[in-house]
Amino acid sequence: MGKGGKGGKKIDHSRPGGPKWKRRDDRDNKSEYVKEKKNPHFDQYYKEQNILSDDEWAAFTKAFQTTLPLTFRLTGSRSTAQDLNDVIKSTHIPHLTNVTFEGEPVPSPTQLPWYPEGLGWQLNVSKTVIRKQPEFKKFQDFLVYETDVGNISRQEAVSMIPPLVLDVEPHHKVLDMCAAPGSKTAQLIDALHSGPSGADPTGVVIANDSDFRRAYMLVHQSARLHSTAMMVTNLDASAFPTLKIGTTQENNRKTLWFDRILCDVPCSGDGTLRKNMQIWNSWAPGIGNGLHPLQLRILLRAMGMLGTNGRIVYSTCSLNPIENEAVLAAALNATPGQFRLVDVSDRLPGLIRRPGLSTWRVGIDKPVQFFDSHAGFLESLTTDRDRQKLGGKLAETMFVPENVAELHLERSMRIYPHLQDTGGFFVAVLERVAPAAPVASNPAVAEIKASSSLKRTASNLSDTTPTKPTAKRAKVDASEGDSAEPSTATATTPVDDADTELAPVAVDPAVAAAGTEEAKVSSPPKKWKEAPYTFLPRDNRHLKSCLTKLHVSQDAFDKRIFVRTADTDSPRAIYVCNNLVRDIIIANDPARMRLINCGVKMFTRQGNEKAKHNKDLIFRFVYEGVEAVLPFVEPSFILSAGLKELKTMLQTYYPGKVDFAGSKLAEQVAANVVDGAYLVRFEPGEFEGGVLLKPTVLPIWTSAKSITLMTDKQTKSALCLRLFGEDFTPFGKDLAAKKLASGRGAARPAEDGAEADAADDAEEMEVQEELAADAD
Repeated sequence: MGKGGKGGKKIDHSRPGGPKWKRRDDRDNKSEYVKEKKNPHFDQYYKEQNILSDDEWAAFTKAFQTTLPLTFRLTGSRSTAQDLNDVIKSTHIPHLTNVTFEGEPVPSPTQLPWYPEGLGWQLNVSKTVIRKQPEFKKFQDFLVYETDVGNISRQEAVSMIPPLVLDVEPHHKVLDMCAAPGSKTAQLIDALHSGPSGADPTGVVIANDSDFRRAYMLVHQSARLHSTAMMVTNLDASAFPTLKIGTTQENNRKTLWFDRILCDVPCSGDGTLRKNMQIWNSWAPGIGNGLHPLQLRILLRAMGMLGTNGRIVYSTCSLNPIENEAVLAAALNATPGQFRLVDVSDRLPGLIRRPGLSTWRVGIDKPVQFFDSHAGFLESLTTDRDRQKLGGKLAETMFVPENVAELHLERSMRIYPHLQDTGGFFVAVLERVAPAAPVASNPAVAEIKASSSLKRTASNLSDTTPTKPTAKRAKVDASEGDSAEPSTATATTPVDDADTELAPVAVDPAVAAAGTEEAKVSSPPKKWKEAPYTFLPRDNRHLKSCLTKLHVSQDAFDKRIFVRTADTDSPRAIYVCNNLVRDIIIANDPARMRLINCGVKMFTRQGNEKAKHNKDLIFRFVYEGVEAVLPFVEPSFILSAGLKELKTMLQTYYPGKVDFAGSKLAEQVAANVVDGAYLVRFEPGEFEGGVLLKPTVLPIWTSAKSITLMTDKQTKSALCLRLFGEDFTPFGKDLAAKKLASGRGAARPAEDGAEADAADDAEEMEVQEELAADAD
């Protein structure tokens, strides 16, 4: 994350008419605005639900009142994963052990006991310690830059669980229905790339979010991982269209059935109380009740797109059974014999979890009034006015069904904060047990389509989402107790029902009634305005010239190379995707898919704007495309160098050729005669205290007088910190100088709260500008 907004302000997206600026001291997530970390209605509600024994309640409450630790994980699919883990353990941990601050001992980072291969970490220190303790500040710099280049992802511990139990493999077709801000999506991409090193996965991850702005943040998250198998869409999850796969000819297309679907749905978010403290003030049972219909529709839609033997993970950051077990029960009863809950109690050894609930009560109002059945609730409405005003507030699907024992809801898992110092979370794994097939005409399905098409809410209600983007918490107005209903987002994306095949789930009519009281869409969706995806034929002159000059095999990316412009005579960048992504794009209308981005940038045009008018454009390698292109570059065209040459390139932006005099690299550059773009393989070795353990391939540009490393500043800083233990790049030195001049304790603010939110917005704008520029 970068710095916050200009002039001590942050962007407020919740106001009508688009983003506005508001002062940082007006932010609504600062802990000082929470008078006390308790809510009597919260206590009353969850004690009545018997989620815990009485002797655990004090520990449970105390855990929620303390600050959440920082957690992160390493990208396991990368060859650098274990090397980085070793760097953390051998280089950083010794300096972070036995540290004291203001006379108090500071705990050192520890590995999450249940995360596979020890690649998950927890750091339980305050931001003040990180800012003022040099040892922790240095570790933070390491984490920040490795995060920028995709080797590390900051992610809440409980958020790591759903992708792990989804069991993604490289050939799977995966859908993340409510994906923003993208930490779980990054984990899914990591799993997709877990095959043999260098092998391109044959599957796909489609990351979807209904909010236009947050969908662009998914582009930023995925770009760090350099995946040819990634797609980002901007659709209402509850009405995600049935996609096709195949060719441009309609009679040759097939339905795309997903192997894995993640439904991390919008929720009340009371499991995030440790970081979203304003929930203490606003919590009410009506919030979860209002979201239940939307959550159910999203899960049912996922069931309708899941292939035979496929798997769905349903998750929320809520403890409320109305948003969790009740949704599962309603969905399973709506699709009898088609799905089952999977027992995953043997997965992730070391993770302490509790089984799902089989009994619960439905509550309304403040103080909370409870009901055990829908009939009992209706009987409590004694006047016509009450029946008219309140009769639709509680759906029948919210209550415990008669066949609850048959559903095995105990196979789901509940995570509580006092068990392992985490947030609260709910996870359930569903598996299709009946073959997937197109659904026949069904009155219940038609009724659901009719009831939801005009009253559809966004799958991510981010126009009213709290400051911190990592909590997928849908904000609703609870000022009138249980009359609160889900707010709707301006980016809600209704999909034409004529184009949306709602298959293959036969749904019970009782489910169709759920959601009849949901708030109507308050404004039309944003119009889809994206540059086209134009696949280049093999005889495209710019493509042929680019591959020839860069010594890349002409057959390497047959039919998979595309540009983001209709004008193929002057593309700014050239992208590549895998075969499956291409087959999805050509078989579906990108506008109907609301496709925001896909694939990875492989080459970019060298030179200024005047260069695009040249007859023969000059392209160069880009860092994010190296992994995809490397297997197809002529070995003789890949130069060799060592750690000494790499350090020279890191120390200055444009090192002169004279700085490499006498090196093997200089000899190779001279022998090639023609200046331009090359790949360099830096061989393992040691130099001036630095250690390179594995070969590293990076792009360079040679000119008449210089040899330049073509990576961004963050990548150079990450390399410096990883290899030499310090950031001596011009960028790093400039940050350090600014830090000293300003007297601040950190060159970059912690990725937290309002500043992180403003930073997200700034990065989002950069992403949009970059994509727009590609269309030039």
